Formats: sequence, C-alpha cells, structure tokens
Amino acid sequence: MIAICVAYIGVQGWRWWQHRQAEEASVLYGAVAGAVRGADLPKARDAMGSLPAVRGTGYAPRGALLYAKMLWDNGDKAGARTQLSWVIENARGRAQAVARYRLAEALLDDKQYDQALATLDAKHPDAFAGLFADLRAMRSPRPAAPQRRRPPTRQRSRSSTPSRPTATTCR
Repeated sequence: MIAICVAYIGVQGWRWWQHRQAEEASVLYGAVAGAVRGADLPKARDAMGSLPAVRGTGYAPRGALLYAKMLWDNGDKAGARTQLSWVIENARGRAQAVARYRLAEALLDDKQYDQALATLDAKHPDAFAGLFADLRAMRSPRPAAPQRRRPPTRQRSRSSTPSRPTATTCR
C-alpha cells in the first residue's frame, strides 16, 4: 500500500513539474514573440536568455526560431545560425526540420555549399522532402530550359468551315 502511495505521489509530482515548466516556457515564449513583433531586439535577447532552461518544452525551439529570424533580419547572420544550430540539437520533429531548412538557406546564402548539402542530407520528416529537394537543387545553376518551337499554324478557309452552326448541321 505504501508503494502505491509513493508511486502516485511521484507521478503527480512529475505532472506538476512538467506543467510548471510548460507554463514558464509559455510566458517566456510570449515575451520573445512580443519582442519580435515589436522589433525590440534587446527585449528579445533578454527573453531568450531564459528560454533554453526550459528546452524540454515545445516553446523553446519555437522561440529560438523566432529569435533567429529576427537576428537574420537585423543582419546578425552568425547569431541566427547559432540559434538554428541550437534548435537542431535540442528539438525534434518539425521544429528541427524547419531549423535545418533555414540553416541550409543561410549557408547557401554564404556560399558554403558543402555544409548546406550536409545539413540537407540529415534525416527529416517526409513532409519536408520537397522543400529540401528544391533547396538542394539551388546549389548548382540550372541549365537553360530548351526553347520549344511552335508548330506552324494552318489557315482555314472560311468557306470550308462554317463559323456558326446551320440548320442542316444541327439536325
């Protein structure tokens, strides 16, 4: 009976701790999102300082993705790549795939093709296969599309083809 009570208390304690972590992460994510919307880089940097402490939640990678976008838009490409690398290491699933895609874009932008391809070659969800393939194709210049020639058109004589149906053709 004591073992059951201890197990129950342990499970409830674990749930309470996870709930508390999720609430804290939600508040921090809200601060990062608000700072990004307001284009307030120092406020976003302060909020991001605490967000990695709750990296087990889904909010930390999303906040880091927002912050990376803000850094990229403000010209701090190295900081953006650092945030994206953090997401790749600490997230799973779609957030990790989005970070891989964005990091590969940044690397292609810096003409670091081999690193970009290595980033794209990592395992990712099937839903991202098309995006990754498109980005991989951007590495090399595309060959010019062949010019299609139109076949010559033939002029029809008006007398052989009526332009409107006549009474005899409708019956």
